[in-house]
This record gives sequence, C-alpha cells and structure tokens, in this order.
Amino acid sequence: MQLVPPIPISVPAAGTLLVTAIQMELGAVLDIQKHHDDKAYVRLVSCYIRKGMVNSKVENMGLLTTIVNLKYQNQMNEKAEDVIQRTICGDIQDIIDSEFNTRVAKIPAVISIKDVAQTLLKSVAKRRHSRAVRGTTLGNVSRAMIEHDRIPHAIAHIPSAARAHSIPNVASAVVSLPTNLQPVSSQLETLVLGATFNLEKLSPLILSLSILDTSATYDKFFVGINGDVYVHNHSSIRNPYTRPESLKFVTPTNGKALELLISEYTVNTLLLKAHSVGAVVFRIGSNTPVFGKLLQTTCSFDEVCLSDSVSEPGEKYPDKQLEMIVRSTKPPYIHFARDMATLHFEGRSLFYIEGTTEKVGVIPFETTMVVKARTENGRVHGTFSIPSLEYKNDVDFFDLPVDSLRGFRDANKGALLNVINAKLKEGIALELDEKSHIYNISVAFMNEAVLIQGGKLKATSDCEQSGEAYLNEEYR
Repeated sequence: MQLVPPIPISVPAAGTLLVTAIQMELGAVLDIQKHHDDKAYVRLVSCYIRKGMVNSKVENMGLLTTIVNLKYQNQMNEKAEDVIQRTICGDIQDIIDSEFNTRVAKIPAVISIKDVAQTLLKSVAKRRHSRAVRGTTLGNVSRAMIEHDRIPHAIAHIPSAARAHSIPNVASAVVSLPTNLQPVSSQLETLVLGATFNLEKLSPLILSLSILDTSATYDKFFVGINGDVYVHNHSSIRNPYTRPESLKFVTPTNGKALELLISEYTVNTLLLKAHSVGAVVFRIGSNTPVFGKLLQTTCSFDEVCLSDSVSEPGEKYPDKQLEMIVRSTKPPYIHFARDMATLHFEGRSLFYIEGTTEKVGVIPFETTMVVKARTENGRVHGTFSIPSLEYKNDVDFFDLPVDSLRGFRDANKGALLNVINAKLKEGIALELDEKSHIYNISVAFMNEAVLIQGGKLKATSDCEQSGEAYLNEEYR
C-alpha cells in the first residue's frame, strides 16, 4: 500500500486585531549637543515604555478566533508593545525636530551687547515715555585732531549732545574726529537718571552664547554657556578676572519657566571690555533732572545751583549752564552678594559750558556705590547708598583745591542718593519689550552672581539677526 503525502491547503483568514493599552509610562532621555559651528540642538538619547498593561486579541476570524487568541496571545502582546513604543518615540523625535530644534537653531552662538542694551533701554523708554533725543547733522566739518581732551575751535558749534560721545579716551593721546559727524537719535540713549549714553560705543562688544555643558534633574534642565565678552576685530585684552568653576542655583524656581544665573565674572568682563573701547561715557546737562540745575553757575535765592557750594564758577561765568562728561579711567568693578551689589567706579568728570566747546574744569574721582534690592510684584525695590566718594588731588576746577569742593561733592552725592532711592522706593518695573517673549521677570542678587527669572519665554528674539551677522563674520 502506498502512502499518499498530505496536500497542504492554504486557507486565507481575515480578522481585526484589537490592542488595548492602559496605565503605560513613557520615558525619554534628552540632551543638548552642538554642531561644529556651535549651533545647539536637542537630541533624543533613548525612549521607552514601561509598566502598564497591553492586551491584544483578534476578532471576526470565525473558528480561528479562539485558537489564535489562545496560542499567540503573548506574541501579539509583545509585538503590539513594540509597535506602540516605536510609534510614540518616533512622534517624539518628530516633535523635537519640528518644535524644539527649529527654534533652538535660531539662537545665535554670539550676540551683540549693543542689541541687548538697546532692547533694555527701549523697554525703559517706553514705560516712562521719554522724549526722543534730537540729532543734528553737522555738515562741512573738517577732520580734526583732539589732543589731551582739547577740542579745536573748528567744531565750536557742535551741539553738546554730539560732543558727549566725541571726547577722547583718557588713555588716548590723539583721537580723530570723523567728517560729517551725525549724531542720530538711535546713537544717543537716555538712561534712567536722564544721563545721555552713546549706544554705538557698544557695537564692537559681543557676548558668547556657546554651550559649555548640560545637566538635568527630573524637573529641570541646566545649560552652561560661555558668557565671555569679546571685542570684535580687536586684539585680545588681558582679563584679570577668573572664571568660576561652577554656578549653582540655590533658590526655588517658584514655577518660573526660565532661570538665568549670570556670574559677576561675565559682568566684570563686560565692564572691562566696555572701558577698553571707551564706551563707559555719560553726559549730564540741562535736560538731566535734578543734576542739570546743580550745574547752573548762578540762580535765584529760592533755587539750588553750583554757586551755592562753589562761588568761583558763578563769578567767572554768570548765568551759564555747565554740562558734565563722565568717563571711566579704570575698568569699573562690581561684586554681588546676597540681595546686594557693590560697584567700584573710578573716573573723571569734564566740565564744559553747555552748547560750546569751552572746557572749564576736570575733577578726577573715585566712588563706591551699594544697591540692596529685591523684586516684589514685578518691581525692583530697595535702597541705594554711597559709602565713599572722593575727589582726587589732581583736580583742575577753577584753581580750587580739593577741600574747597566738598560742598559741591556732597551736593551731587545727596542728589544722586535722593533720585535713586526715590525710584527704588516707588519700584522699577521689570518689563521687557513684547518681542522678547519673556514675562513676569524677577531679579535677585546672589553670592557672586545675579539671578534673573522669567515666567514665559520663546526661543526667538530681535537679537537673532545681529547674532547671525557676528557669527558669520567671526567664524567665517
């Protein structure tokens, strides 16, 4: 008898696979890396699903339904869990690329200090509705040489606002004055106290945002950035300050989305480089509240002016308004402690008859100022003090000795104390421009650092274009 081999018969089967997943826990590990061009990006290191329960079964397969469910239950569950994990983790990668990396890529590796300062000053100006600084075009001004702070008569009719940023650095022997000097309103910014500051002086300064390291906890992501300040297209300047090995957050976040801890190394390096390019220069004149009146040579009996403390200016220049150009002679230095910041400033004040180029005096000085501040309801409150303000012996002010200027010194000191303390008592609002996308800001002084917290942020800003421009130029 011959055995007949069985004939395999393929029976097509169709049905529905039903997968139920409950109480599943998704885990993902992210880190921040950077490309060779210092561009940062978020990377998905690992992604997994754990715990929970997955139940898979087939339906509508007729007689095979029960057989398949009994025999292949475990295999179907494992396969379903694997598909769910790959699908969800793939979606997470897509979200990271589309929602995070597209924004992170717009954060520049370097940023212009001028643009940062301009953003801050515009926010302050918008709140106090300050008057725009008027600029005047100076035509047919020949190139002149300024030696040892002496301004030639060829520019005798340059407005005082223009001269405020053409006075040479004290460390320079000769400074050239460019032709067709045009001090436009975008160059001159009015500070909180009314002093005029030339924003263009900050143009060479750039801040490095290059990522140094990253770390994380279960609810926080820490990113360490360079924070060094450089002078664009300029020879290196020796930095006497030491970069801290690490910075630590020691206060709770209070639900803030952004925390920025800036070391005093970064701040002092910025002051050092700003001094080196001659950017630490301020003008105080008739438009400056309080201080402008103190610089009037004479006044009525019910007013306070310069002749109340020093009579010689009023005798030589009656009914005149002086203006004062203050510039640093050494890099300013700031020290942060808990709830307190101490600034040491050494410079000199140059006095002119306002509206002319006639210099009438120079007073070198050295001062230490202390601010104790706290943030309450979006406003900075605190106190301001001046532990020391000394005029140096090489003063040149109407042939008067240093001791004769104590009244003038004390009057300026008292005015500065009154103005700043009045503002701190009222509170200084912490509001950036709407384009910054950072709200609910608070500032706190820490040990050797300042902490800035914000409640909402978006990784795009006006500084992107300037950062890109510097990046392309610097790393080309």
